[in-house]
Amino acid sequence: MSHPFSRRERAPVLKVFGPHASRVALLVRARPALLRRLALAPSRAVHSVAIWLYFCADADGPDVTVAAILDQTDPRHLLRAVLPNAPRTLYKALDRAGDEVHCREFYERLGSLATGPFGELLLSVGPLAEPRLEWAERLLEADPAIHQLGSIFHSRNQIEALDILVGCLRSQGALRPDELNVPIGAGPAAVLRRLQNAVDRLAAPTPNFNLAPPFRFLTTVGHLRAVAKKLNNCLKYAGSGAEHWWSLATQDTIFITDTEVSMLARLQRIGSNIWFIDELRGPENQSVPPYVKASLTKAFHDAGQRLLPKGPGQAIWALSGYPSLFDDLGDDDAEEAVVAAE
Repeated sequence: MSHPFSRRERAPVLKVFGPHASRVALLVRARPALLRRLALAPSRAVHSVAIWLYFCADADGPDVTVAAILDQTDPRHLLRAVLPNAPRTLYKALDRAGDEVHCREFYERLGSLATGPFGELLLSVGPLAEPRLEWAERLLEADPAIHQLGSIFHSRNQIEALDILVGCLRSQGALRPDELNVPIGAGPAAVLRRLQNAVDRLAAPTPNFNLAPPFRFLTTVGHLRAVAKKLNNCLKYAGSGAEHWWSLATQDTIFITDTEVSMLARLQRIGSNIWFIDELRGPENQSVPPYVKASLTKAFHDAGQRLLPKGPGQAIWALSGYPSLFDDLGDDDAEEAVVAAE
């Protein structure tokens, strides 16, 4: 016959102990005086008791013995017994860990992070919950230059975005060694301004041909943003322009304007000397007169290049309305394509 307290415990006063509820019920039965101590305990004490029950070898002892330890020992000492190297601020911070006990894995991660290099920072602000642990874990993985920014950016997604951007900027040689050494007390805006400066320095590869006036290549992201601002083009904004900014630093994308800054063109390479017009816009994102496209096409021709009005993907799409073209391969065509691919 199973013990009456081995079932899932539903008493409201014990449900706060979550996975430990049934065990705590047994301990209270063995030592009724323990109930008052646990029922009136603050969140920090409840979590400390839970951590001790999870990780201390003595917690596997007889119920009477374990109940006596919990009843007679300061919760701070219970916590210190299993996490001796954790910052002393951990006990108080557990008040921000919620009103109910977490699973064992949560406290394992918390203990590891609290005793790590960002332990004090982890425990300093905000709810001590899953998002905060994820933030600390991502910060540990990030570029060392980002470690000092943990007091400014508090979400995992922000740390991840910073890490991605810094890594990409480093790969292009655009980030200076001390770029992110912001003054004490600086906020997110100061960091983002420095990153924008680094992004603006991203340089376009030098094309292997020259264009006759009035056309000229844009050489940096900063140059591109300045032109977009003058034209009131959407590329001046990070939300709509960031992907385009980065494409400037690749071998297969070039941006072109004219001496009057009356247009902005984004061209994609599809062959050694073949390009197509991905975007060609004037002020306020308006269409440009036909002669502008004709003049640009001629300038490319004179430079030994070929400029197409649209890309191959758009050409396929334009033809896709015809029955059985591209979409519906016959059985023989499909088999031949598979064999060719092998």
